[in-house]
Amino acid sequence: MIQQSAPRATLNHVHIPPPTIPTTWRAIIAAEPRIAQVVDSARPRGRRRNRLLAYESAKRQLDRLVGWHARHPGLRTSDHWDVVISRLIQAARV
Repeated sequence: MIQQSAPRATLNHVHIPPPTIPTTWRAIIAAEPRIAQVVDSARPRGRRRNRLLAYESAKRQLDRLVGWHARHPGLRTSDHWDVVISRLIQAARV
């Protein structure tokens, strides 16, 4: 007769999804206020400000705050990225 061993304890890995953040400008900046500061920094100041350089600089900074590489898990979607980049384009006037 074969003896059965006692069931082994296993760890249940529970995936907790990130909080859902609506894809609105207000909801996004409520979750990560630095996004608004970066977008504002791209606004033209004076006549000689190079808008394209300001846009590119802000876009690099936003890469760490929204989209696939965001620090906040709830902002790691292309929809959030699209909302923020649209606002950046308007602000930088490019």
